[in-house]
Amino acid sequence: DYKTGFLAGASVGDGYIGRYHYPGTSKQNHFGLVGDDEMLDTFKIYSEDLGLEVIEGKFNGGKTYPNVTRKVRTNRKAQVDYLEDISYPESASYHYKRGFLAGFYDADGTCDRNSVRFCNRDVNVSMRLAEYLDEMDFRVTVEFYQGQHSGLLLLGGQSEKIRFFSLVRPKVSHKAPVFDLGMGNDFAVVVSVIPVGEREVYDIQ
Repeated sequence: DYKTGFLAGASVGDGYIGRYHYPGTSKQNHFGLVGDDEMLDTFKIYSEDLGLEVIEGKFNGGKTYPNVTRKVRTNRKAQVDYLEDISYPESASYHYKRGFLAGFYDADGTCDRNSVRFCNRDVNVSMRLAEYLDEMDFRVTVEFYQGQHSGLLLLGGQSEKIRFFSLVRPKVSHKAPVFDLGMGNDFAVVVSVIPVGEREVYDIQ
C-alpha cells in the first residue's frame, strides 16, 4: 500500500493525465510526471514492482525549471486508468496515506531550517493532506499568498519535523535535510538516569 500511495501522491502533486480524441483517430490517453531525479527513480521502481511499465524521456524545463531534465510517462490506457484510480480511492489504508504524503511531498513539498510546507493551491487536495496528517497526529495550518490559498505548514517545531521524515519517508534527499538537534527550545528534559546493565536493543524504523 505504501508504494501505491507514493505513486498516487507524486501523481497528484506533479503528474498530469490527458485524454485526447482527434477526428479520424481513436481516443488517446497519456500520463506524465516530471520532478526531481530521486522521485522519478522511486516512481519507476515502485511502478515496476506494481506491474506498470513507464517510459523515461527528456524534459525541457526552460527558464522556470532549469534543473528538471527528465520525465516518466505512459500512453497505455489501462495504466493511465490505474494511476487515475489509485490517486482518488474511495478508501485508503494507513500505509497508503504514508506513501501518499511521501510522494506528494517529494513532488510539491519544501523544507528549510524553520518549516516543512506542502505547496498546493487546490483546496480539496490540501484538505486531503490535512486529513491524512491529522490521522498521524500532525498539526498543520493553512497558508495564503496574496490572499489566495497556497498550501499547508507543518506545526510543532523541530521534533515534529523529525517525526514527519521518520514516519513518512520521502525520497528526495535535499528536501529532507539533516537537522541540528541543538537548535530550538523544544528540548527533552532528562528527569533521571537508571542503570540497567547491558541489553540488546533494536531499531524498528
